[in-house]
Amino acid sequence: MPSIAPIRKKTLSDSVKDSLRKLISEKAFNEAGKLPPEEELARQLAVSRITIRKALTDLEQEGLLLRIHGRGTFVNPAARQVKVNLSGMLEFGSVISGNGYRPECRLVSVDEERIPASVGEHLGTGKGGRGIRVEKLYLADDIPAIVSVGCIPLHLFSETPARTDWQEKSNFEVIQEYTGRMVVRDWIEVSSLSAQEAGEMLGHPCPLKAASVLMIQAVGYDQNSEPVIHGVALYDTSHIRFNLLRHAEG
Repeated sequence: MPSIAPIRKKTLSDSVKDSLRKLISEKAFNEAGKLPPEEELARQLAVSRITIRKALTDLEQEGLLLRIHGRGTFVNPAARQVKVNLSGMLEFGSVISGNGYRPECRLVSVDEERIPASVGEHLGTGKGGRGIRVEKLYLADDIPAIVSVGCIPLHLFSETPARTDWQEKSNFEVIQEYTGRMVVRDWIEVSSLSAQEAGEMLGHPCPLKAASVLMIQAVGYDQNSEPVIHGVALYDTSHIRFNLLRHAEG
């Protein structure tokens, strides 16, 4: 099975958040779920307090932590039930493993083609722009679970990536390796499609064995806030579920 690469190069804060998420999932903190003070966490993880503070703030915004004035920082009890958080940018293999399955990625096709007008509006390529269309199928314990279609403007590349790069690496990694651009944020839209509509969008029968699928459309932006990829992902929700912790206003 080809390796499934991480979604993007991690910052130190990202690594700290991953370490804290692992500790939370392993119930490493006391029964009350209280985290050690920032100074102690910084010492244990060998990073600055500023890095710890940013990681804690991000995890609080995700709903994984609760900060109670005068008492400290605690694990949100509801967070233990979250398998895959929709608020984070996750690589598809991580989504599958987060749902308890063994992931596998298969490259379906890589083609240079004219970018559809609706996609070009998001990418700013204008009418007649050309792009690289990459379609992949992700399996969960050998069962088709996710179909992804990415479109990247051709003009970003001075050299055309090899087919093996698209197979062995995430689209974000290929973009970073060949263009120097790193996807740091994205905009998403969530909707649903019937199997027939999914097939029409793909241009061939949808391999997901579901009457309807969850569709997440995304536009990824680089460190200069320029759009570099438009993606559509189709999910079989009998295998893939997302969670989202929300906060009350005020």
